[in-house]
Amino acid sequence: MGVWRSAAAAAAMVCVIACAWPAVARADTVDELRNRGYEQLKAGKLDAAVEAFAAALKASDRDIASHVGLAQAYRALGKLPEATDAYRHAVELNPGSAEILIGYGGVLMEASRAAEAVPVLRRAVDLVPMQPGPLLALADALARAGRHSEALACYERAVGYSPVDPAVHLAFGRYLADRGRGDQAAAEFRAALRVQPDLRLARLGLIGALTAANRCDEAVTEANGMLKAAPKDPDARAALAAAYETMGRREDAIREYRAILAENPGAAVVWGNMGWSQYRAGHLEDAIVSSRKAIELNPGLAYVRYNLGLFLALQGSWEQARKAYEEAAAVGDADDLRAATEDAREARKGRPDAAALGQALKFLEGVRRK
Repeated sequence: MGVWRSAAAAAAMVCVIACAWPAVARADTVDELRNRGYEQLKAGKLDAAVEAFAAALKASDRDIASHVGLAQAYRALGKLPEATDAYRHAVELNPGSAEILIGYGGVLMEASRAAEAVPVLRRAVDLVPMQPGPLLALADALARAGRHSEALACYERAVGYSPVDPAVHLAFGRYLADRGRGDQAAAEFRAALRVQPDLRLARLGLIGALTAANRCDEAVTEANGMLKAAPKDPDARAALAAAYETMGRREDAIREYRAILAENPGAAVVWGNMGWSQYRAGHLEDAIVSSRKAIELNPGLAYVRYNLGLFLALQGSWEQARKAYEEAAAVGDADDLRAATEDAREARKGRPDAAALGQALKFLEGVRRK
């Protein structure tokens, strides 16, 4: 081995060797990876968020915030089994967090596992018993699980703890409206509006509840009040049309639906609802055209497909009607089928001689038995 001729030469050689050696990348810390995940989540870059949170958990699988972030990213991606698993890990690591329990329960409900969500959300309520958020989440889970007496008690308890919180009255009003309790729902929506008069969702809920309670004159007044402030509000106009339909003022309902469609021609539900009003007003050909337009815009509207089947049967076109009914049955649920059967029976009373209606009713009843 040679001997260095000088200290300077030796130093120069060391520099050459060091500078030529490949740089070693510094590993990101768990905090950096987690923060990156939340940044990507906030920016809507969900796959990148998943990657960052997964990397953080690979470095430390006990990082609670990374489990929560991963669950939120998976939930936003619609990957509910993965989101559920991530939340479960977070709960195991921090069982005393009401916020994490609420997130976990919410994912379970989205996954149609309301019965499993109930005990999870009850634990959240036990942790913060006087806060309305966990109570409302538990009430929703109980309602979806069909445990309505318990759900009602939760809503009432939430209102008792937060009597001036409009969000609580809004949630309770929606529940009561779904249960067909229009008068009680209207009272809750009015309570929300006393606290926050410009709460649009409560005003719309009030109009719908008044209509359901057959207090249509009040509903029309409320809807016209909304439209005076916002003449192009499509939801207020649709609520007004629904009130007119319930009152039997079908030409007025059709007029309101047309006004919506002039501004929003792609509103499939509006086309479908107008088709029903046109049918009830005796404009069968128009009803068929409107229903077909609705289906063209949104093929998944089962109730409109069932309506179209009825209209075609009334027209005497059983083969076309059967095709519409078959397509409706493929995308609809039991409630859609039940309503369609009742509509066919009602139509049959007025047209007992219509052979195609008889075939329609036989077909629908046959589907129900399967």
